[in-house]
Amino acid sequence: MSLDFSVTMAGLSFRTPLLTGSGTFGYGDEFLSVMDYAPLGGLVTKSISIRERKGNPPPRICETPGGGVINSIGLANPGVEAFIRTKAFILPVGLTRVFLSVFGETVEEFIGVISRLESVPGVDGYELNLSCPNVKSGGISLGGDSDAVIEIVRESRSITKRFIAVKLTPHHIAIAPLAEAAAKAGADALTLTNTLVAMMIDAETRKPMLGTVTGGYSGPPLKPVSLAKVWQASKAVDVPIWAGPEQAACSSAQCFSPIPMLPVESSARWRSTATGMASARSANSSARFDPPSCEEAFANPARRHLYGCGESDRLCREAPFERRAGISTDQ
Repeated sequence: MSLDFSVTMAGLSFRTPLLTGSGTFGYGDEFLSVMDYAPLGGLVTKSISIRERKGNPPPRICETPGGGVINSIGLANPGVEAFIRTKAFILPVGLTRVFLSVFGETVEEFIGVISRLESVPGVDGYELNLSCPNVKSGGISLGGDSDAVIEIVRESRSITKRFIAVKLTPHHIAIAPLAEAAAKAGADALTLTNTLVAMMIDAETRKPMLGTVTGGYSGPPLKPVSLAKVWQASKAVDVPIWAGPEQAACSSAQCFSPIPMLPVESSARWRSTATGMASARSANSSARFDPPSCEEAFANPARRHLYGCGESDRLCREAPFERRAGISTDQ
């Protein structure tokens, strides 16, 4: 007997409630050779900004002893114009739902990016990144202001009929007002949550393990935090919640697998869906995808940003796998 995992949100049908966390799948082309996109309900791209962003200085990623990853990618991306010229054609349109993650430092930048992306065919919607902890402006500062959330979502809704999800930060004790602001302004869904600000110190060198000192922490220890935010938001709003794109990650290797984003519902069907998906993940728990070595990454310039290192970067060449985990995230 085949299980029906299909869902419908805001009039948009999804093959399954399984979506990728923004940043973990790049722009959708890198995993075509290693997995089937059929189980995915949708793919959320890396965040796109109005201008090119080089990202943060290396090292950009480190693992934590307690089980988790701290990253400081810095929203590296080519900018919206270059994305349209060089990346839009590689989106897996037709294979799964495609959502473009959008980032801006001001309301005007969010609107500027979306207005340009409206010309990209086959896109199903946008995820507004109002929660990145690894940039100096925008990100948390905008996502923590209910008035700014309302303005960004309302202005975005005024220029597009596509699906809009809003990604919120876990840093605010009371997330319900932010969720209500997003829903009131026209969000079709919420993404809960992004990472928590964290840092690691190298005990031998007594120096921070990230180039920016702090980064965004994700992994199993954050699951209770994410669940609490989902619960709080679900009591305040009726829109679907894409739950757990960051906190569901288990390890650097497993982060290459799609992350479940289950719309929060109380029906028995959703409990059955979650059980079925958990069983499927358990059945495939032995699967492993080993990230490429630094030497292999150097041979592919398009992937060097994943490691935050260049051809002569000693830290990257000499660091163990834990320091150069092959994870592309949105931070």
